[in-house]
Amino acid sequence: STVPGSMLLVLIVVSFVLLLGLTIVFKQAHLGVPVWFWAMGLTGLITNCIKNYVGRLRPQFFGACGWNEQEMCCTAAHYTDERHSFPSGHSSSTMCGYLLLTLYLLE
Repeated sequence: STVPGSMLLVLIVVSFVLLLGLTIVFKQAHLGVPVWFWAMGLTGLITNCIKNYVGRLRPQFFGACGWNEQEMCCTAAHYTDERHSFPSGHSSSTMCGYLLLTLYLLE
Protein backbone atom coordinates (compact mmCIF):
# COMPACT_ATOMS: atom_id res chain seq x y z
CA SER A 1 0.00 0.00 0.00
CA THR A 2 1.06 3.57 -0.54
CA VAL A 3 0.90 6.58 1.72
CA PRO A 4 -2.41 8.41 1.18
CA GLY A 5 -2.34 11.83 -0.41
CA SER A 6 -4.20 13.23 2.57
CA MET A 7 -1.08 12.67 4.70
CA LEU A 8 0.96 14.84 2.32
CA LEU A 9 -1.74 17.50 2.42
CA VAL A 10 -1.75 17.50 6.23
CA LEU A 11 2.05 17.82 6.42
CA ILE A 12 2.14 20.64 3.88
CA VAL A 13 -0.71 22.52 5.56
CA VAL A 14 0.90 22.13 9.01
CA SER A 15 4.23 23.48 7.80
CA PHE A 16 2.48 26.38 6.03
CA VAL A 17 0.37 27.26 9.06
CA LEU A 18 3.41 27.16 11.36
CA LEU A 19 5.43 29.36 9.02
CA LEU A 20 2.50 31.73 8.49
CA GLY A 21 1.89 31.98 12.22
CA LEU A 22 5.51 32.76 12.94
CA THR A 23 5.74 35.32 10.17
CA ILE A 24 2.60 37.08 11.38
CA VAL A 25 3.84 37.12 14.97
CA PHE A 26 7.16 38.59 13.90
CA LYS A 27 5.49 40.90 11.34
CA GLN A 28 7.26 39.41 8.31
CA ALA A 29 4.40 37.65 6.50
CA HIS A 30 5.24 39.50 3.29
CA LEU A 31 8.59 37.62 3.27
CA GLY A 32 7.70 34.17 4.56
CA VAL A 33 4.65 33.28 2.48
CA PRO A 34 6.10 33.90 -1.02
CA VAL A 35 9.30 32.08 -0.05
CA TRP A 36 7.23 29.08 1.08
CA PHE A 37 5.29 28.96 -2.21
CA TRP A 38 8.46 29.30 -4.30
CA ALA A 39 10.26 26.62 -2.30
CA MET A 40 7.35 24.15 -2.53
CA GLY A 41 6.96 24.76 -6.26
CA LEU A 42 10.67 24.32 -6.90
CA THR A 43 10.74 21.19 -4.74
CA GLY A 44 7.85 19.68 -6.71
CA LEU A 45 9.50 20.52 -10.02
CA ILE A 46 12.86 19.03 -9.03
CA THR A 47 11.24 15.93 -7.52
CA ASN A 48 9.17 15.24 -10.63
CA CYS A 49 12.17 15.77 -12.93
CA ILE A 50 14.20 13.28 -10.90
CA LYS A 51 11.27 10.82 -10.90
CA ASN A 52 11.05 11.00 -14.69
CA TYR A 53 14.81 10.55 -15.06
CA VAL A 54 15.20 7.66 -12.59
CA GLY A 55 12.00 5.78 -13.46
CA ARG A 56 12.22 3.36 -10.54
CA LEU A 57 9.34 0.88 -10.32
CA ARG A 58 6.85 1.09 -7.50
CA PRO A 59 6.64 -1.91 -5.16
CA GLN A 60 3.20 -2.90 -6.50
CA PHE A 61 4.22 -2.59 -10.16
CA PHE A 62 3.62 -6.20 -11.19
CA GLY A 63 0.21 -6.26 -9.53
CA ALA A 64 -0.87 -2.98 -11.11
CA CYS A 65 0.29 -3.82 -14.61
CA GLY A 66 -1.37 -7.24 -14.67
CA TRP A 67 1.83 -9.24 -15.17
CA ASN A 68 1.37 -12.36 -17.31
CA GLU A 69 3.90 -15.09 -16.42
CA GLN A 70 3.53 -17.01 -19.69
CA GLU A 71 3.96 -14.05 -22.02
CA MET A 72 6.33 -12.16 -19.68
CA CYS A 73 4.56 -8.84 -20.25
CA CYS A 74 2.01 -6.49 -18.72
CA THR A 75 -1.62 -6.87 -19.75
CA ALA A 76 -3.12 -3.71 -18.20
CA ALA A 77 -3.71 -0.74 -20.47
CA HIS A 78 -2.69 2.05 -18.08
CA TYR A 79 0.26 1.70 -15.74
CA THR A 80 2.41 4.71 -16.64
CA ASP A 81 2.50 6.19 -13.12
CA GLU A 82 4.08 3.02 -11.79
CA ARG A 83 7.55 4.23 -12.78
CA HIS A 84 7.59 7.22 -10.42
CA SER A 85 8.67 5.68 -7.14
CA PHE A 86 11.88 7.53 -6.31
CA PRO A 87 12.30 10.10 -4.79
CA SER A 88 9.20 10.34 -2.66
CA GLY A 89 7.10 13.42 -3.24
CA HIS A 90 5.79 13.17 0.30
CA SER A 91 9.22 13.21 1.89
CA SER A 92 10.63 15.94 -0.34
CA SER A 93 7.67 18.28 0.30
CA THR A 94 7.80 17.63 4.03
CA MET A 95 11.55 18.16 4.12
CA CYS A 96 11.19 21.44 2.22
CA GLY A 97 8.49 22.78 4.54
CA TYR A 98 10.27 21.91 7.74
CA LEU A 99 13.65 23.06 6.40
CA LEU A 100 12.12 26.48 5.74
CA LEU A 101 10.61 26.48 9.21
CA THR A 102 13.97 25.56 10.74
CA LEU A 103 15.83 28.22 8.79
CA TYR A 104 13.26 30.80 9.83
CA LEU A 105 13.53 29.82 13.49
CA LEU A 106 17.35 29.94 13.36
CA GLU A 107 17.24 33.45 11.93
